[in-house]
Amino acid sequence: MAQIGILCHPARGRLYPMLAIGRALAERGHQVTATGHRSTIELIRSSGLNTIQVDLDGEDPVNHYPSKAGSLSKLFPKLVSRLPGPLGRRTYGLKTYSRSFCAYYARMVGFDFEVVMPQLEDLEIDLLLGSDTSFAGSTIAELMGIPLMSVCTGIPLSGDPRQPPEFTLWKDGRTLRSRLRNRAANHAKRLVERPTLHCVNAFRRSYGLVKFKALHETLSEEGCLCQFPMGLDLPIRSGQSPMFYTGPTFDHSGREETEFPWDKLDGRPLVFASIGTVSDDAREFSSIAGACADLPVQLVITRGGGRHPLPDTLPGDPLILDYVPQLELIKRARVVITHTSANSVLEALGNGVPLICIPQGFDRYGTAVRAARSGAAVVVPPRRLTPDGIRGALEAILENDRFTEAAGNFKARQDKRDSIAASVHLIEAALPKENQRPPHPG
Repeated sequence: MAQIGILCHPARGRLYPMLAIGRALAERGHQVTATGHRSTIELIRSSGLNTIQVDLDGEDPVNHYPSKAGSLSKLFPKLVSRLPGPLGRRTYGLKTYSRSFCAYYARMVGFDFEVVMPQLEDLEIDLLLGSDTSFAGSTIAELMGIPLMSVCTGIPLSGDPRQPPEFTLWKDGRTLRSRLRNRAANHAKRLVERPTLHCVNAFRRSYGLVKFKALHETLSEEGCLCQFPMGLDLPIRSGQSPMFYTGPTFDHSGREETEFPWDKLDGRPLVFASIGTVSDDAREFSSIAGACADLPVQLVITRGGGRHPLPDTLPGDPLILDYVPQLELIKRARVVITHTSANSVLEALGNGVPLICIPQGFDRYGTAVRAARSGAAVVVPPRRLTPDGIRGALEAILENDRFTEAAGNFKARQDKRDSIAASVHLIEAALPKENQRPPHPG
């Protein structure tokens, strides 16, 4: 039996797959403890795992733990995040990627080192299971003298300069032009990531550790458990960390129970829209409702805690709720409209439901490209985010069985795999020998 810690930022989409793995490890007899924040502590408790709340004193990492990066390294991300007019619209993915790194990740590094690491040290854990965006994880594990296993709940941080960066809608290209384009965009990506990398290296330097040259080097040398199946990801031709394409590890056994008015579903084909709170843009919801208003479908929208849409403000008669039992609704849906988080995409495809992807920046563009590779998704880029654009995507899926067939094929392939068992096997193989258990049956 081993003591295993889970390090993940308070992002539910990243936490759900890790909690599923954690529950499976606990069932194997390991003691699993997850770091929790005020916004996720009850979710972790409902999953049945041990937890420590790391922000008991009310620290807000974004406000209380400023980035330790130098002003020069911050200059490019700030310029990108403020690009105006047509240039800003054309680089929206890079802008949102830059804003996330400027406002969040660099500060979370400081919080993880200064607040979370001492609490993990008190647990005397044998292995750290870290989200790939918890960039302090590898250094924390190195200082504690324990192995790290990374869990990639989104697009893998491959470090391959030939691969299109995740903030673009570019497909994998082999032409000279596409390779040069990808290298230039990946160079911009590394400039955006540099302040976060400098924060990690500042702590490493204070402990006498060798600095990282790029952010993807923060992934575990033991390997990275990737939620994307191999056929869905773009080819990775280089990278430091071994990628184990174990596949999605979602389940609903540990999620909070959410009430839903099932009696209000009237039998029409169900369109479920889960757009998240990244943009919380009323125009987005209006376009979705307008697209569905004249079609023989029933629309269900979840606000996910956002302000929009307001009741009685949308065309047609959509059912609008703050929170819903997402997996149960997906299973009943004919089409899922999503902001294209990796979690939502994999949950829909894993249940054989085709998608309309409306990427909202950051890594959502790259996730949309990968969803389209499955043959089960239609991507609606920002310039087509109108009622007509979404209606065209809906009609394409409703009138063409190939999208549903492709989603069904994805589900059939995934049903043959036990992604959680494969993940558990790899984690146990990385444990110190005295803590290893007999192989997982099957």
